[in-house]
Amino acid sequence: MPGRDDPARLSRACGPDAGGTAPLERREDLGLAAAGWQRRHTTDAARAAESIALYEALGFEVTTHALARRDFAAGCAACADVACQSQVLIYTRSRR
Repeated sequence: MPGRDDPARLSRACGPDAGGTAPLERREDLGLAAAGWQRRHTTDAARAAESIALYEALGFEVTTHALARRDFAAGCAACADVACQSQVLIYTRSRR
């Protein structure tokens, strides 16, 4: 029986074929976008400070947002349970 990390199993459980968007693909927050924020990437919360420092050194304002179950397709519930506990989204915008 394939293990939980088996690539064939994961390819069936994740991505567009799982019933929606790819894992960790956030449906853009229109309020953030209207305020000039752009989603950059998802990172482990423990390492977010590195990304924040880098973007700030490049002259950007930075904000982070926690992932929520609504950010995942219905077929990605198992991944969402883990990612929502340990991942954050990094957003940036040009300094005003």
